Amino acid sequence: MATAAVSVQLTPAGPDVTEPVPLPRLPEPAADTPVRLNFTLEPIPAQAPHSQVLKQEMLVECQLGVVAADQANQMNCGTGLQEVDQFDIAVDVDLAGAVVEVFWEPSSALSESIGAKLETLDLGQLNLVLGQVVGTSPLRITVPESAAQRYYPQGGLMRLTVFPAPDNEASEAGAGAALAFQQDFRAFASLFYVDPPHPTYTVFDA
Repeated sequence: MATAAVSVQLTPAGPDVTEPVPLPRLPEPAADTPVRLNFTLEPIPAQAPHSQVLKQEMLVECQLGVVAADQANQMNCGTGLQEVDQFDIAVDVDLAGAVVEVFWEPSSALSESIGAKLETLDLGQLNLVLGQVVGTSPLRITVPESAAQRYYPQGGLMRLTVFPAPDNEASEAGAGAALAFQQDFRAFASLFYVDPPHPTYTVFDA
């Protein structure tokens, strides 16, 4: 049987496409040549002014407020099991002011005059009273923009406490009493962010 010789010629393969291809090098500018960089900064979105209204139903089971010899004192006369005389108000960052209002229908003549105190919370020795009022319904405490920015730059808590207190005339006379027995209240905290509230704002404007 005859055999045939086969000749095979190998051709070098082309460059490996997986190898990195060097980029042309740009000439470096001279030291005294000005260089202009063009870039765009994304604007930081501004927070729009807004407000929030928080509501709390409150109840004083039995408390007596007495002014004697120009000294004011509060005494409990109930079990305290039903009592909700405090309202903890959580605020967010950018607080620009707050208006806290308390409304009630007196259960007796002795509960016509009530006191309300608003104070900072969780600040330790730096805690202070933001506002305190005594009078008939409704009561109103305002937190100005300066106090909001000073004490709540990162948000936080404030606490409202209601209690029986003789009216201002009795306090000025140095003697008086007030009694809250099964007295319910409605408290509203209107919180304003970025822009402060209007000076005449009330929760009924919300």
